[in-house]
Amino acid sequence: MRALVFIALILVLILLSSLAIYYMNRDSDNDGIPDYKEREYGTDPNKPNYLLAYALKKLPEKEALRFKDVDFNESSKEFVDLYASLSQDKRSSKEVNMILDNILSDNVIDETEKNLFDDRFVNPSLPSIDNLSWNPTRENLDKIYDINVTFIARDDKSPIAYAELRFIPVEYTYMIEKYGMRPENYPKVFPPDKERVLVLNPVDGKFDSLEEKFSVPIKDIVGGREYKIVALVKDLAGNEKIVEVKTPYIRQFENLGKELYDKGIIVAAHYYNWYTPGQGIPKDLPDKPLLGLYYSDDNIVFNKHVDWATGHGINVFLFPYPYHNPKIAFIGLEKTFKKNMEADLFNQIKFSFCSTFLDETGKPPPYNFDNPEVKEAFVKAVEDLISNYTSLPNYWKIDGKPVIVTWSTHAYQSKEGNIKDAFEKVGSNKDIYIIGE
Repeated sequence: MRALVFIALILVLILLSSLAIYYMNRDSDNDGIPDYKEREYGTDPNKPNYLLAYALKKLPEKEALRFKDVDFNESSKEFVDLYASLSQDKRSSKEVNMILDNILSDNVIDETEKNLFDDRFVNPSLPSIDNLSWNPTRENLDKIYDINVTFIARDDKSPIAYAELRFIPVEYTYMIEKYGMRPENYPKVFPPDKERVLVLNPVDGKFDSLEEKFSVPIKDIVGGREYKIVALVKDLAGNEKIVEVKTPYIRQFENLGKELYDKGIIVAAHYYNWYTPGQGIPKDLPDKPLLGLYYSDDNIVFNKHVDWATGHGINVFLFPYPYHNPKIAFIGLEKTFKKNMEADLFNQIKFSFCSTFLDETGKPPPYNFDNPEVKEAFVKAVEDLISNYTSLPNYWKIDGKPVIVTWSTHAYQSKEGNIKDAFEKVGSNKDIYIIGE
């Protein structure tokens, strides 16, 4: 009898244990969360909560419970993955929790919110700035007064949320240190112009997409220098992109020389571009240039000279002739001249050359053209000039003929007509206009 009672008790215990296990593991809504846990969490055991179940697999329970009331969809599931991929320290940060609270406030996580979180904390991607460019909108005689800047901001994940443009005058204080320009002369050379910072709105008036277009007017540019155009954009995740372009030298003065030239008034000036390291402007001059003891291969210097000269009526520069591969005369001058040709304002003034075209002979005047070496050196120099330079659009021409200016022609000598013969020879291939000094 006792044995039967004992067996019955064991069976009852087994039944009770089975029932306890059943009720402990019961998942009425088949969402993967036992009913007793749902009651503990305050969720409905009869209403599936797949997102919470998924979060419990990825996160500590306390963190997973933040998602207990959030709708389940592909975006919310991927959001949990993104959140779980962060380190514990990062997930505990004030910034992450503030953004998370904001996203979960309506219990819905959409694609935009997921991308924003991803872009800000997990896989940040910078916005891009494309096609940053500018065009003159008000210009007279090569002097630009107003411009318009355009660009497009794009982002793969988060909407563009902020943009600004900075228009910054470039400064050349190196001239004070390098050339000895007097500081009090600096504003005379480079007239002050203010930096401008413009907070922008998109062309369509509002920030609401992954791509925004911008159009920005800049007015009343002083000039006399280059300018930096700096575009800055931020996406909604806070990622920032900065792109910078630099304008060419923008003139201070209108090109009066061009206006005179078009009226047939030619004002030519010698321009000596032979000041280089080791062969600079003499330091003991009683008067020094405003620019200091500059080097001629500095194209800011060259642009400034063209701006000043043409702004006051000069329209032709006569350069010393840069002999091609010189062995004796003006070593390095060809390199300097080619550097000047790269300057922004080079094409805003006409040019020619003034020379004996005989310096390569190494012979002092008088120049005896009856000496074949002298005659051949002259012909070669002028033919090189014609082939290398006279086809350039800003080469000085009179009546359509390229001009050359001969220096010290009073020192040309010949008893056999070789001066005339040399000039006829260089003019046989191309009609040229010769001016003698």
